[in-house]
Amino acid sequence: MTKKLNILQGGEKQLLAKLIQIIEIAQKQVAINVNSGVVLMFWHVGSKVNQFVLKNKRAEYGKQIVVTLSRHLSWSLFLAIIPLKTQEMKQFYAIQSDCA
Repeated sequence: MTKKLNILQGGEKQLLAKLIQIIEIAQKQVAINVNSGVVLMFWHVGSKVNQFVLKNKRAEYGKQIVVTLSRHLSWSLFLAIIPLKTQEMKQFYAIQSDCA
């Protein structure tokens, strides 16, 4: 077909729009499936490491990871998503950020 997209007839435009919609939906579904597969793969890898390497026990370094993360994560990360409606709320979160 030698017609350019901007000169398509009414029915052809509808067909093109429907085909684009089908392709976009399929692309989104593929991305969801791939992401789910990757997450599941990593879970299985972690499970096998836990089973064979750690003998189903917690790794000692895991305790340090929790401590390190808790030091780096602060209230300031949540301020963007928590609506602070009153001055008291703002003061509370400011104090929590200073303590972290």
